[in-house]
Amino acid sequence: MAAVRNTYMSDYGISCEETQKLVSFCRNADEKEKEIIKKISESVYPEIAEQLFLNLTTGIGYDNLCKNDPIRMQRKDFQGYRRKALKKLYDFINKEGAVYDK
Repeated sequence: MAAVRNTYMSDYGISCEETQKLVSFCRNADEKEKEIIKKISESVYPEIAEQLFLNLTTGIGYDNLCKNDPIRMQRKDFQGYRRKALKKLYDFINKEGAVYDK
């Protein structure tokens, strides 16, 4: 597998439609689901877990996140870890048999 920064959702076998459903799930998550997203973010890259969590649950982009708290990596790397977090969430949802069509 390629480096995280060069790995895209299609490399993980996740379609654009599934990716959109995952993003929608994150943006509309209830408190219990947010806890799951937070734990997944921490497991992907602990040093940027809070920024990943905020990005996934609110949609705040890399540039705006950096205004408040600089992220010590390039945008391309951050986006790679964001995709990795979405992949882990996808795997978790499929393992648990959860429905994420909100």
